[in-house]
Amino acid sequence: SAGSFSAVGYLYGKRLREVLKVPVGLIATAVGGSGIVYWLPGETYEELAEQDVDMIASSGVNALTPSFGFNSIINPIRFLKVRGVVWYQGESDAMQGDLAAIDYEKTLRAMADGWRKTFDTPTMIFTVIELPRWDGKLNLAGKDNGGVYKNVRTAQQNYAKNDPLGCMSVSIDLGEYKIDGKGESLLGSIHPLDKSEISLRAANCTLHNFFGVEQRLGPTIEKIERKGDTYRITLKNYGEGMEIRNDGIGFELELDEIDFTEDYEVNLEGKNVVVVSWEKGLNVTGIRYGVHPTTNVENQTDVSKQVSIYNSDGKPMDQFDLSTAED
Repeated sequence: SAGSFSAVGYLYGKRLREVLKVPVGLIATAVGGSGIVYWLPGETYEELAEQDVDMIASSGVNALTPSFGFNSIINPIRFLKVRGVVWYQGESDAMQGDLAAIDYEKTLRAMADGWRKTFDTPTMIFTVIELPRWDGKLNLAGKDNGGVYKNVRTAQQNYAKNDPLGCMSVSIDLGEYKIDGKGESLLGSIHPLDKSEISLRAANCTLHNFFGVEQRLGPTIEKIERKGDTYRITLKNYGEGMEIRNDGIGFELELDEIDFTEDYEVNLEGKNVVVVSWEKGLNVTGIRYGVHPTTNVENQTDVSKQVSIYNSDGKPMDQFDLSTAED
């Protein structure tokens, strides 16, 4: 009976059932390619529009029609008692440009509050699955979409920080991304073929944040300090230690607030990640990680090779950006 159901949703529920030892009911409301406006209550959409929140909307495309999905799918089930939501969406908004991506946090927060009101469940939880980093050197339009994908992931991070009933599972190293030998043809999908890891991380996020069950989570940043040409990143949730994969790829150092370089060395010192610039004669003024694809062509063929910092549980450090320069 689960054959046509969402694999991520099913495995998420299965994990909760195994840990909590209670029945877990699931409702699939997924619509591929939908923008967040599709799921907004009409009143919420109008309020955001009045505030000039940037949202991508189109009356000619159902998946981008404001409130279409809410009215036809969500509102009819409003009398059910829904404990929480797994929110697995964001690419359509990322592909619309910087403003829509930057305003995504505000829109997501308003949508969550709107759904809580609709279902008359103020304690409804939202587990956000981070937008995977399917944004290598080229997208289908031949453009580097690293920046706008980064903006949506940042918005999802901020939502999870600012909503006490929200959390986000890190998925930056997941997805299917491959280019042919000449770098001309893009194949793959933002959706990982193996659904087990992405659903496990989402379930663990829910269990840890809302049910008080200790789970194996990814490393999180406690603080970042700079001294000269060296950055020291202190981490929490590092398990029994940290691990550097893929030659420490994924960092970019900002030089004199105008440019970025991938010329650096990265090492581990206990729970600290230490990144040292190889550039001489230029001041290091910022650092970012997981934002743009590497310029190493060999590693552009696999999104997982563009992430390098993992804890002993095999969970990745998420993106961050402490830079000031514009690309």
